[in-house]
Amino acid sequence: SLATSSMSSGVNNFALCYGATENEATACALEAAHNTDVGAVMKQRNRYILAKLPALPSASDDRFARKMLSTMKVNTLSAEGQISQHWSTTCRAHHRWTFLWDAMFQAR
Repeated sequence: SLATSSMSSGVNNFALCYGATENEATACALEAAHNTDVGAVMKQRNRYILAKLPALPSASDDRFARKMLSTMKVNTLSAEGQISQHWSTTCRAHHRWTFLWDAMFQAR
C-alpha cells in the first residue's frame, strides 16, 4: 500500500508498505508517511558510509566514491526465495536468475 503525507514545511513524504492483508499494509504506510523523520533516517544511513570511507582530497572524487559505496550497499542482498546465497545486482529489480550481463558490472 502507498501513502503520502504533506508536512508543514511543504515537503511530501511517501511510504510504501507490504503486509499480510491490505489493511495491515495501509496502516503501516499511513503511520510511516505521517511519523517518519526522513532527514533523521538519511543521517543515520549515511553514518555507515562516512565511517567506512576516508575523505578524498577532491570533493567530486569523494562524492563519487561515497555514491558508489551507497549504491553497492543497497544492491547487495541476502539470500531470498530460490537464491540461496548472498547476491548483488546492478539494479534493485529482482532477477529470477543472476544474468551474465549483470555480473559484468560487479567485482567481488
